[in-house]
Amino acid sequence: KLGVYVGAPASDFVVNVKDVPYAAKGDGKTDDTAAIQKAIDVVATKGGGIVDIPNGTYMINGLVSNGKHGLQLRDNVTIRMSSQTVLQALPNSSKWYSIFWINNVKNVNILGGTLIGERDQHIGTEGEWGFGVSIFSSQNIVVENVIAKNFWGDGFYVGKSREVGTQQTENVVLYNVVADNNRRQGLSITDGKKIKVLKSVFKNTMGTVPQSGIDIEPDEAQHVSDVEISESVFENNGFHGILVEMANQPNASISNIKIHNNKVIGNRRGVRMSGVNGGSVKHNMIEGKEVSLDLRKSSDSSPYSVNISVSDNIIIGTGITNTHSSNILSQNTFKSAVYLIGTAEVDKWLTTIVKDGDSRQNSTPSQPIQYQWYVDGQAIKGAIYKDYKLTADQSGKKVHVEVKFMDDAGNLETAVSTQILVKNSSSGSSQVAPVISPSLSSVSSSSNSRSSGGGGSLVRDYCPYGDYSPSYYDHTCGTTSSSSADERTNISTFLAQDTGIRTPSESGFFNSTIPDGKCYTRSSTISQAVSLNEGFSEEVQKAFVFLRSYEMTKYATLENFGANEYLTRQAAAKFFVQFAMNVLCRTPDTSHAIAYVDIDSAAPDLVPYIQLAYQLGLMKGSSQDGNRFYPHALITKAQVNAVLVRLLLNRYLDEQQTPWYTQYNQVGSLLGIFRNTAGNEPVVRSHAALMLYRAYSLPSFVQVENGSNGYVLKGH
Repeated sequence: KLGVYVGAPASDFVVNVKDVPYAAKGDGKTDDTAAIQKAIDVVATKGGGIVDIPNGTYMINGLVSNGKHGLQLRDNVTIRMSSQTVLQALPNSSKWYSIFWINNVKNVNILGGTLIGERDQHIGTEGEWGFGVSIFSSQNIVVENVIAKNFWGDGFYVGKSREVGTQQTENVVLYNVVADNNRRQGLSITDGKKIKVLKSVFKNTMGTVPQSGIDIEPDEAQHVSDVEISESVFENNGFHGILVEMANQPNASISNIKIHNNKVIGNRRGVRMSGVNGGSVKHNMIEGKEVSLDLRKSSDSSPYSVNISVSDNIIIGTGITNTHSSNILSQNTFKSAVYLIGTAEVDKWLTTIVKDGDSRQNSTPSQPIQYQWYVDGQAIKGAIYKDYKLTADQSGKKVHVEVKFMDDAGNLETAVSTQILVKNSSSGSSQVAPVISPSLSSVSSSSNSRSSGGGGSLVRDYCPYGDYSPSYYDHTCGTTSSSSADERTNISTFLAQDTGIRTPSESGFFNSTIPDGKCYTRSSTISQAVSLNEGFSEEVQKAFVFLRSYEMTKYATLENFGANEYLTRQAAAKFFVQFAMNVLCRTPDTSHAIAYVDIDSAAPDLVPYIQLAYQLGLMKGSSQDGNRFYPHALITKAQVNAVLVRLLLNRYLDEQQTPWYTQYNQVGSLLGIFRNTAGNEPVVRSHAALMLYRAYSLPSFVQVENGSNGYVLKGH
């Protein structure tokens, strides 16, 4: 045997690509594609054998030639590379390329070496299909000890050829591979059976959705079955560590997926399985900033995940969502987590997000949280709030925070964040943006391990690109409103039984019941100057045009707007004030003033908006900690909804219920400000803009007689 899974070669025939007549250079300059292809073809004519690619950097043209990409492997050929062998893709502008093209062949091995893509040198802007290793309609394939990094698309891809009459891919092993800093995926699997991913690493995938370590997602009339993912690490990927998704493709299926003994940490979301029939998730450590393990279906029309056994996992931070009783959850241990948000530079602020894995209703603790910040392991005197401003004497030192709280089950929880290095602001570099994963070794568990069967699910709502995300896996993020029929009836009566109130205006970007120029002259042609983005839904793009039209943002693109960045309370105050004054013609009561003890920590240009938000009756701070506003804390979806409901109805609702935003959510859901639930999850800027736009689009605005309160919903 040549490796752990790479067996003996088909024959004793061996060629070295640097030998004559192949004469590959490996000098990092010469295009060696033809030389290496010639060696592969010669070995194939001998019935198979080994192609040795020794130390060196070989430049490869991965573009299409005769319908194929890059180096085309043949039956019974083994590629053997050393740890010092690099195959690097030549820069190109193509949507598609691949260094190794394994198409409709059998008994092929790739052993060793590093494959480097050209994502940083890519000339074009379109496409997402530049791969390191492509495997189509092939059988008995082993890729072992291979590193694939910096590709325009995926490090590795397994699927089915588009050629007529081709077979399904079968018996593929990826062992001890590394996928690092690829733009779309570490590994995609769209078709195949009996596939093993073992002792591998998938990290730093980000650039274009889905941005996952592994994405199992069959196309139309394709099927994925009998996949084992074990003893692997998934970290710091832009979205999911592992995504297994049925994206409403006709005549497609996913079955028998086993995810065992993996470490899934530091990803935006941990593991998602949607539309999977049969499988198991066992003995993993799974952590996700937004959700750790998600078994929900992707949309109303897509199938549930069923017959999944979830047991003996360590679930950190945000728990498990489960929507089908056939899935069995047992003997899982839940741990809390704390994350840091911000830039780790002198004079910058860090804030925290705390997740309680034991919470059955949402992942944010419902009980008060104790904070203590540390520098180089020493407690910082007086640093006992959720946000903290870094000081000059902390430059070059490491800062972290520890939190303690009582969870809903009455257990004392403790969580410790990752230590981060503070840099001098003049260095021009930052350590964290936007989120730091927790230090898993120091995250303490609650004193109990909670076991639950099907139906005892944790459900929470978070839609990073808005309720109507264009991303297939977010068509129906979250769950339906928990309001009962009686509650909805009561709220409908409360809203004066206006039958048109629930249907937003579809007359374009502008609401005809709020005349232009009444308090602010909007730009009706602003859409011509706005660069819209295919990566966002039409509704999100309309919301952005709305903001631009009222000059509520100076940015001309959603990217520059920071659409996917979390929204702080101080930035939210500016949004709300501009919406109230520029759009709804509200007038602040300047006789009211408030002195927040932390107002000096706010950005100077946002301080006036914080004061105006109070004078307009929109936002109020916390009196529990000495009248603090928490300008750098992230605003939650429930808070955004509550402010908008206060604006629309010109009044506060009952805040004595548990949770305090219960009645606001009932109204917000009825009005269509949000489409699922709204809780203590933070929102990104595009989602907040979307909620403002939905509030603005309601068709029943009227002006209050005295004009001081501007426009409100009819009857209020």
